[in-house]
Amino acid sequence: MKTMLLAFCAVIGIAVIAYFGLHAVGFGAAESTASTAVRLPD
Repeated sequence: MKTMLLAFCAVIGIAVIAYFGLHAVGFGAAESTASTAVRLPD
């Protein structure tokens, strides 16, 4: 049981670090999918 809780904490820690790390570097979803070359129909 203690090993499972440690694994859950590790997964949560990795997810939080990845979230803030990727946003700091500029790999967030908004930055990677936004573009000025978008064609909109009239």
